[in-house]
Amino acid sequence: AEHKSLEDNKTFQYVSKEDVPDGSKIIKSMYVLKTVLHADGSVKKYKVRLVARGDLQDPSTYNETYAGTCQRKAVMLLLAIGNHKDWEIATADISTAFLYGDLEEPIFMELPNGKIVRLLKSIYGLKQAAYKFKTHLHQVLDKIGFKKLETDSSVYYLNADSRIVYLTSHVDDLLFLSPNIEHIQYVYGKLSEVYSMTFDEQAREYLGYNINRDRENRILKLDQFGTVSKLLQAFPPKHFSKIPKSPFHRKNHGFTVEEESLLPTSEKSKFQQITGSLLYLAICTRGDLLYAVHLLTRRMSNPRVLDLQRAQRVLYYVLHTAKHGVTFHGGDEVEIIGWADSAFNSGEGERKNCYGYCFQLGQNSGMFINVCKRSTLIAQSSTEAELYALAEACRELLWIRSFLDELEIPIVCELIYQDNTTTINMVKQDGMSERSKHIDVKFNFVKRLVRDKLVVCPHIATKQMVADIFTKDLPDE
Repeated sequence: AEHKSLEDNKTFQYVSKEDVPDGSKIIKSMYVLKTVLHADGSVKKYKVRLVARGDLQDPSTYNETYAGTCQRKAVMLLLAIGNHKDWEIATADISTAFLYGDLEEPIFMELPNGKIVRLLKSIYGLKQAAYKFKTHLHQVLDKIGFKKLETDSSVYYLNADSRIVYLTSHVDDLLFLSPNIEHIQYVYGKLSEVYSMTFDEQAREYLGYNINRDRENRILKLDQFGTVSKLLQAFPPKHFSKIPKSPFHRKNHGFTVEEESLLPTSEKSKFQQITGSLLYLAICTRGDLLYAVHLLTRRMSNPRVLDLQRAQRVLYYVLHTAKHGVTFHGGDEVEIIGWADSAFNSGEGERKNCYGYCFQLGQNSGMFINVCKRSTLIAQSSTEAELYALAEACRELLWIRSFLDELEIPIVCELIYQDNTTTINMVKQDGMSERSKHIDVKFNFVKRLVRDKLVVCPHIATKQMVADIFTKDLPDE
């Protein structure tokens, strides 16, 4: 049935071995069986797919290989905007998306039954399949009237004939936002003339997010309960004596010899898988895990017994907070509120400081961007460390402004809160002091932004600093 469907769609044509030019490689193929789950972990459907062995493909038969994937922060920001403005949010999934791209290169494939075919269209498994579909989708959207953003090439904007629609594409998963559902239906109708699609007028899940919306109160919550469930099933957490109230609490002394010893090879892979899965959660909807996971990722190559214990503790915390996520609240105007913080001398022998920043759509909304990193430079003072964090947050703010400008969404307020008064005074003043003359000029572009009133940096007490959770472990109380 799979062969017949592909043949009817002119995906390939049968040829004999004599028709294959000398020197052309015949790649193998195989069937792939997959269970597709909803974002809440329940079974959505079972799929069987004929897939080419792209690992056997001749490099001369492909050039570009990248897929069209939107940035996670762009998706989060658009969902926050959609809820903020009480717009319609819908999703769609393009079925057999990779079969739409035309192939110019001669590629020959052997079917599982032994027959030889020449591929006329791209097929799953080919190196260039994702790129071919991205190109095809862009051409279709361009005909409808969409414009591709420069700040994210997988986000599109339609503003024509009184229709306003924002669209993001993550390979074959589409997200629509519009003030009017009829505008989305118009675009869906145009796309369905080309693609076979499933459509949900009231978005319930996207890219593994569960989308729960209370439109009356302008509240939208995102969680990844399905992803958490799969993680906990794959790696059942070790039980601790009490339920942790924070994901991580660093021991500053008292390490035993066993804890300091390296993990055996069999356990090392387990630690890496747990940490990688937790990192995915942390950068999406679980900002409360970010600092803990940030420390774990720095031990990926040579984890100790202590590191696996810490990862198990984070898992145990996730077990008791499985349905936690990000909640966005609506408002009248678009306000971009940022928070930047840094920890000078992070502990455990660290000389490079850890910094973090986040952005919210209004004072009381959830974070659509959260970042925790270690500085590449060694700061000589807490003021300098805070400046590095502020500079990185300003770079992110410039992207947010450019992104919203392209979407023609006005911003009424742009703030980045700081809890270091010396840093604030430094960026407000021109010139260099004896204690700051060594700081690289790239970090002083913040002064220009503040002087031109493109960024405002008000002071806030440390106890009210939201980004503080990205720079230190919280007490387990």
